[in-house]
Amino acid sequence: KRGGGGGDDDDDATTLGETLQIRVGIHVGDVTCGVLGQRLPKFTTCGTAVNMAARMEQTSQPGRIRVTKDFHDAVGDAEKGWSEEEVIPLKNMGSMRTYMLNPMRGRS
Repeated sequence: KRGGGGGDDDDDATTLGETLQIRVGIHVGDVTCGVLGQRLPKFTTCGTAVNMAARMEQTSQPGRIRVTKDFHDAVGDAEKGWSEEEVIPLKNMGSMRTYMLNPMRGRS
């Protein structure tokens, strides 16, 4: 439920007919990860690949997956529904060759 559980079923997302639309970004590469902190330890990842995946998500569209050319080349034609290659500007990273995947296209 949304709205803090006030007990009103009208706030239930299924009652309102809403759907969840997410954006996804994927890149491949080296990452560094570990646990930081002693009192409230948290697992974290960092590195250029993490930042690149975040940029892919930020430039994606709801219900779509934006990937770098490196990831697309690794996956190849295992997935159907790829868009044409697109070169996009990325904040603090220059331009990148990317592809967009519509997971629903090409499904039976």
